Amino acid sequence: MAFKNRNYFQRRTRPRGPRTNDRIRALEVQVISDGGKNLGTLNIKEAIAIAKQEGLDLIEISPKANPPVCKIIDIGKYKYDL
Repeated sequence: MAFKNRNYFQRRTRPRGPRTNDRIRALEVQVISDGGKNLGTLNIKEAIAIAKQEGLDLIEISPKANPPVCKIIDIGKYKYDL
């Protein structure tokens, strides 16, 4: 069976959806807590540590903002809401 598209398998393995936790590329992010409280601009490692303490994920909501806006929320709940 011949495939018409050369990159058929590469396209399927590309991650989909918003960046989470270690996939976020920015060094500093604006963080919003699960309750909607603004925690301010934090280093990415600090933000991930806070999210892991609460047992949740850090999700990049607005990647094009300066600094990017991230929210601490459960990834399953976020995808369901979308």
